[in-house]
Amino acid sequence: MKIIQAPSPNFFANTGKKDVTVIHKTLGRMPGTLAWLRKPAAQVSSHYLVTKRGTIYQLVDEWDGAWHVGVQKNPSARWKKFDKKGINNNRYTIGIEFECLLHETYTEKQFVAGAWLINKLDLPVVTHRDIASYKPNLEQERTELLRRIEEPKPEPNKQKLITMLRLQIQLLLLRIQLLKFKSRN
Repeated sequence: MKIIQAPSPNFFANTGKKDVTVIHKTLGRMPGTLAWLRKPAAQVSSHYLVTKRGTIYQLVDEWDGAWHVGVQKNPSARWKKFDKKGINNNRYTIGIEFECLLHETYTEKQFVAGAWLINKLDLPVVTHRDIASYKPNLEQERTELLRRIEEPKPEPNKQKLITMLRLQIQLLLLRIQLLKFKSRN
């Protein structure tokens, strides 16, 4: 999958290795969302933005701290495992914004791209609501993204066998067509 670079000036430099990924809803649409995350006056950003079409933009380098997590309020038990008291949450989290309005869920293309990106990052995943209870509920989206990552994939040998069987079936069908053609002539 391709990641398009769209740098944002809104970040902390060199904050180091990250411990957890936080997923968000933009509550806005493209291209305005991308422009907003790159606007200095907005004072917000994220490491990645996944559009409804499944396009992935990288706005902030993973080594830097994007400004995606605001004030912590009534954090969940899930978040408390990652919370580093006294350290700005943006310094040790990766933020992924998904283009999505409040009443919507992610599109199929977003789930595919998001699962690919989360798998690439290889970090635990929390929702913004885990950190701030007043944020939109993304538990269904989180569950679906994780399901797609953990879905068992065929073992390489089984995949080769399936491919080989499909090719053999195609070859047999071609032979049958050839025999029918010869019998007519």
